[in-house]
Amino acid sequence: MKGVIQVLKSVGSAMVGVGKKADLEKDFQKAEEQGPWSFIIAGLIGTVIFIMAVVMVVQFALP
Repeated sequence: MKGVIQVLKSVGSAMVGVGKKADLEKDFQKAEEQGPWSFIIAGLIGTVIFIMAVVMVVQFALP
């Protein structure tokens, strides 16, 4: 569970554009050990959620 939270935190900070260099190096190390798929999947899910949120806000603003 701790690994999932770390991946979500890393992907969220990458989407916003903030983060620490130490966390970035830790993420690269984890990706080298376990593969990048957890980051890719979390990024795709985060992107879909973001797009859905934008569509919902636009639908609400423009009846």
